[in-house]
Amino acid sequence: MAELLTIAGYTVAGKPDTAVEGIAQARRLQPDITLVLSTLGLDQSDGLETIRALLRAAPGSHMIVWSARDSSVYVERVLGIGVSAYVLKNASYGDLLDVVNRVASGETPGFVPHRVRA
Repeated sequence: MAELLTIAGYTVAGKPDTAVEGIAQARRLQPDITLVLSTLGLDQSDGLETIRALLRAAPGSHMIVWSARDSSVYVERVLGIGVSAYVLKNASYGDLLDVVNRVASGETPGFVPHRVRA
C-alpha cells in the first residue's frame, strides 16, 4: 500500500507495526492523512480506543479506516468519533486511492462500500 500511495504522489511518513507505534508516529509526524489498515482488532475495545488515541495524537489529521468489519453499528461508531472515511477491505486499491484523494481534497466521504463490478 505504501508503494502504491508513493506512486500516486503521496509521501508515506510512517509505517508502524503496532497500534502503540502508530500512535507514537502520529504524535511525532502529525500527518495530513492517517490511513489505518487493519481489522481493527487493535485493542480490547475493538479498535475504537486506538482510533481515539490516533485522533488525539494528531488532531489535524484526517483519518481513513480500511477494514473488513462490515457492521453498520460499528461503522457509525467509528465515523461518530471523527473518522473521515471508512472503506471496506474488499474495495479495490483504486477505490481506496480514490477515497484518499477525496479526503486529501477536503471531502469527508463517510462509509464507502466496495463497488460491484460488472
